[in-house]
Amino acid sequence: MLCCAGESNQRQLLACNERLPSWVPDWTFALKVRPFCFWGSKTFAAGGSEYGEISVLEDDRLSIPGKLFDTVRAAGRVKLNLSAITDAKAERDLITEWYTDCNNIVAQNRNPYPVTGKEPRVVLKKVLEHNDIGGGATTKKQRTTTAEDDERPARTQQRRTSGNLIDDLASPQWVLPADHYESAMGVAVGRVLFLTTGGYMGLAPHGTRDGDVVFVMLGCDIPFILRPVSGTDAGGSSGSSGGTGDVFVLVGECYVYKLMDGEAMCNDGIPVRDVTII
Repeated sequence: MLCCAGESNQRQLLACNERLPSWVPDWTFALKVRPFCFWGSKTFAAGGSEYGEISVLEDDRLSIPGKLFDTVRAAGRVKLNLSAITDAKAERDLITEWYTDCNNIVAQNRNPYPVTGKEPRVVLKKVLEHNDIGGGATTKKQRTTTAEDDERPARTQQRRTSGNLIDDLASPQWVLPADHYESAMGVAVGRVLFLTTGGYMGLAPHGTRDGDVVFVMLGCDIPFILRPVSGTDAGGSSGSSGGTGDVFVLVGECYVYKLMDGEAMCNDGIPVRDVTII
């Protein structure tokens, strides 16, 4: 349920006292960001195999156990909303802008990546490849090359994908049907790249900003982005401030490279604590 909730998937048009708590899904309209679990191609276990006690408190507050892993240092700003665009070139331009935004985030990290020691730009490629972003995803309009296709003129052939969306974007002759781009971008739609103070990178809902916190809930497959409520502070791991606040707003779920297989649960330096979501 939490994977479908968060401010990133709520209308937020009502007065503050009439809004849903951030941990309650808003079923009155289509989700702005499709949850990772809906893609069905990856198996994650960020929160490990042990479960904690979840409690609904007074005033529609939710108490959940987990680890405040790290704090967001920078996040992308380009909103990748392809559903509202019908022109293939316009979609291509927006995706190019999104990739440029990613590169700007990566440029802010000059240190080797935690755990792997890889260069940040190498990790960016890993993040995109792991989530099948830009890897030449096929659509209903695409099919396997045949001998008949090979005999067609070159100008017809040039509209076929090169097999890698990043290469396609760098080559002006490749302007494919609009539905190709939306399919190829996959989980990137509605999400941005982010960087934590500890040097971790991943994908989070558009609107994620510096100061937000990566939270790993006990037993939950996917981490979450939480936003400290004004007047509180958030603790975490490497690079975080280690404050004592525990009241947050749920922004949405996130993907963090090298944090999806229970790594946070194996880090004894980060205590398990109960946080309150409003």
